[in-house]
Amino acid sequence: MFYVRIIVSVLVLVIVLAIIPWDDFIESNIWSQLIGWYLFLAGILVLIDRVVNACRWYLLIDHRKSNLYFRQVLSIYFKSAFLGLIVPSSAGGELLKGYGLMKSGYQMAESFSSVFVERLFGLVALVLTCIIGFFMFYKQLKIIPIELVERMFVLVFMICLCGIVVSYFFFRWFEQWVNPESKIALRLKEIRCSLQYYQKIKMQLVLALGLSFLVQIIRIFFTWLIGLGVGISLELPYYVLFVPVISLVSMIPISIAGIGVQEGAFIYFFSLTETNMAMVLVMALFVRLFVTVSVLPGGIFYAQEGLGTDSTRNEKEIFKE
Repeated sequence: MFYVRIIVSVLVLVIVLAIIPWDDFIESNIWSQLIGWYLFLAGILVLIDRVVNACRWYLLIDHRKSNLYFRQVLSIYFKSAFLGLIVPSSAGGELLKGYGLMKSGYQMAESFSSVFVERLFGLVALVLTCIIGFFMFYKQLKIIPIELVERMFVLVFMICLCGIVVSYFFFRWFEQWVNPESKIALRLKEIRCSLQYYQKIKMQLVLALGLSFLVQIIRIFFTWLIGLGVGISLELPYYVLFVPVISLVSMIPISIAGIGVQEGAFIYFFSLTETNMAMVLVMALFVRLFVTVSVLPGGIFYAQEGLGTDSTRNEKEIFKE
């Protein structure tokens, strides 16, 4: 499967590069038109995005048995995001986050439950942002073919329906199928019990969902600033309509970290506005570059203390107080 994703990434990149009008790219001299101030602001926003994501995860972690501070959760988040750059799986970063919590003293069920719920909230906010952006600006812009919109809504509906069915019936069916005394059954019971914790923290769930929407807003403005920085003068509503859809498409696990698929989605959607495709490609590359650079501090944190963090330090500090 890993090699299939490599092939898909390479094929999509080849197609993208083949349709770019390179003569226009050379003549327009895009690199001389870069506006550093917009790119600087975009760099600030992508770092804020990382911090907000860590805040959301911090709210969803079960703190009843831990003494982790926010700065430690932020450190684990950056380290897992950095290592996720070199992990083949598209969900590698999420698995590393859970493993980082385990290395910090958490049980496996508690660790991966927090990661699962955080991922779920992010996906819900992303899908709702796509829908809201469509209804807000579709009639105004009228550039996305209605057939494509219908197919996307059907796809999203089917994914959500499958997720609900699987999440509702999976545990019951699987617990009946496996030996109740087996390790797998015990692990599933632990996960189910850890998920029940979220019924008790409704306010944190509301805040986490709000932060998930804030992440989507930040990413829209981040991409808009990148576009302005490379000389694309499109209005913000186009980004509200395109960016969430591009993010959703990039999450489809058919390539390595969305490489090729994300750039192809940028080219497809922004070409509907008759924007220079070479400029759109530069914007897409800058988006990937900024996102990659934003997690490099995680490499420093990882070199200093490994993937986990020392939660026993907090116990000593609390005892002294």
